[in-house]
Amino acid sequence: MVDMQMNMNYHAMFPGSVGHVNGLGPPNNHNHNQPLHLPQIPDTSNMAYGGIPYPPVVSSYPVGNITQFTMNTPGQCLVCGDTKSLGKNYGGWTCTGCKSFFRRCIEKQTVPRCKYGGQCEIDLFMRRKCPECRLKKCFRIGMRMDLVARDDPTTKTVDEGENVKPQEHRSPASSTASPAPSQVVTSTGSVGPVGGPVSSPVSSVTSNVDASLASLPEHPHQQTIKIITYYQDIFDIPSNDDITKLTNFAFTGDVSYDKQRGFEHFAELTILAVQLVVRFAKHLPGFDQLALNDQLILLKESSVEVLQLRTARRYDFNTDSILFSSNHAITRECYKSVMMSNCAHSIYNFCRHVVGQKVDNVEYALLTALVIFSPRPELENQKAVLKWQEMYLEIFQDYIRMRRASEPNALAKLLMILTKLRSLGSDFNDMLFSLKLENRKLPPLLEEIWISRPV
Repeated sequence: MVDMQMNMNYHAMFPGSVGHVNGLGPPNNHNHNQPLHLPQIPDTSNMAYGGIPYPPVVSSYPVGNITQFTMNTPGQCLVCGDTKSLGKNYGGWTCTGCKSFFRRCIEKQTVPRCKYGGQCEIDLFMRRKCPECRLKKCFRIGMRMDLVARDDPTTKTVDEGENVKPQEHRSPASSTASPAPSQVVTSTGSVGPVGGPVSSPVSSVTSNVDASLASLPEHPHQQTIKIITYYQDIFDIPSNDDITKLTNFAFTGDVSYDKQRGFEHFAELTILAVQLVVRFAKHLPGFDQLALNDQLILLKESSVEVLQLRTARRYDFNTDSILFSSNHAITRECYKSVMMSNCAHSIYNFCRHVVGQKVDNVEYALLTALVIFSPRPELENQKAVLKWQEMYLEIFQDYIRMRRASEPNALAKLLMILTKLRSLGSDFNDMLFSLKLENRKLPPLLEEIWISRPV
């Protein structure tokens, strides 16, 4: 658990609340005739603790499971489908055309808005017709703004005309990357009708953090906070494309049918959520500094707790319900009937407790980092993990002292959230046991992550 010796004396100032308590950002009222302005590229040169480099992002091409560290490259651009001049560009497997397009957008900090409702299917034809949807897809397949700023030297392109076999060419990061999720795509905002509001394909949170930082003195922790909050929002919810592929679910009144369909729906939704957790963890400063086996252990051991934190962000205090990414508002009784487990009350009580603490977006991101970097018994190098956890704890302490200066015992109350998360572990094991008794098998990815967890 978190080291409770908090005798550091820092005087940093940090951005205030982002107001993203329940995971729902403020509406964007821009007209589609106005260009879309992107947030400033995060500056990693002055990051705390020696300018920690970002881990390489493995593209979203499907892989077998979470333990498959070596990545086979696809035979086409993951943005437009082109099969020529392929390579790992700014974190995504693309053609040179999409590479150049992404770079231009980031350097200009603006892109024309979609005129067709924000739902364009990008292919070789549409890639020239809708820059906004093309840029969204660039982000979804893992392309990163900060790599444009650094002009990452690992970017590599295969010459046009070269006959590239998907299983023979590997990206430069494939031998050292952390576990790659399967078919991960992300969407960072809702899309309104033609002529209506259109959300930015990148985080509105980053802009809010930038605005808060403008009036604050420079401090190295500011960059760390900006970065982890930015990626928390980027890897927050699945894309509309992934949501539409889920098993359809609506309560019919048929208890047996509802249990089966509901279980399938939530299992599929959980897979998408786990994949996003993996992507977020890979962007945390320090994660790529760990041994690959330790990265895998941290992902397996922390996934349940991180998912619970993310669930709390979508809890509605007034209706005692959780708004899932598929837009189902599920009450605790509905959740209990679908999952066949008494852990529903523990989960909902935890969510209610967290929302009652008025946890803001920065605090959620830092709490998540503390959970991921918790020392686990099976780790090869616990000291390294503890070092990074201590770094995030120091940042968390300073932020709480600034934001909650008038609240007595604020730090202890928020750290108690981590204790409550651990106590949910036994309830989660009970749920797995009840599922086994019901002969309801988990999907392979969840089976691998959770069934192999130490009880």
